Amino acid sequence: AVEDGDHIYGIIKGTAINHGGKTNGYSVPNPNAQADVIKKAFVEAKVDPRTVSYIEAHGTGTSLGDPIEITGLSKVFTQETDDKQFCA
Repeated sequence: AVEDGDHIYGIIKGTAINHGGKTNGYSVPNPNAQADVIKKAFVEAKVDPRTVSYIEAHGTGTSLGDPIEITGLSKVFTQETDDKQFCA
């Protein structure tokens, strides 16, 4: 992209992957597994979670799955700081 003079919208600094194990379905994520992989991605990328201003989540759109996903995300961010609404 740099050599071609293309506009660079973002840089991937790190990635992480895991599996939540056996669940009741794709729309029923494991919040602990999600928290673990998010934390791993922050460490791999050397990114302080407090510097994050936007998150694009899976968002199953279900009354069960969405709160579980938010729980996983919240777990990681609350481990890093007691500050509120820094990623809001």
